[in-house]
Amino acid sequence: MEKRDYLMMQFEQLGIVLAALLGFKETGEYKKALEIISESYTEIPGFNPETLKIPDPQQFLALQLLEIPVSFQKLNLIANFIYEEGDFQFLAGNASEAINQFKKALVIYHYLNVNEKIYSFERQEKITKMNSIIDKNL
Repeated sequence: MEKRDYLMMQFEQLGIVLAALLGFKETGEYKKALEIISESYTEIPGFNPETLKIPDPQQFLALQLLEIPVSFQKLNLIANFIYEEGDFQFLAGNASEAINQFKKALVIYHYLNVNEKIYSFERQEKITKMNSIIDKNL
């Protein structure tokens, strides 16, 4: 029970970080936001940020699914940070890096859409945005 409470608290704190990143979009502080995202990856319980270096999105997802049972909340949090990193990379003019991150976020979001059985308008909005950016920049 204590471990679950601790994990919930960690997820809530990381959710606050995600919300705070919106302010950096408004002020154009993309580099600062990317630094915070990079630091935040290390705070996600059980997530190895080194896996972000894997270029193949499907292989990246497969590594995330090794944890049993799969935590949809954790996967969603990871995808949200990857999405935000991609978005900030795109805003900073790094389209190729953004697309790499978007592809990873997309495979996680698609996995969640199929397996979580909860429809998320916010997730669908992000998927649409990422697909549009990828299509326009390939």
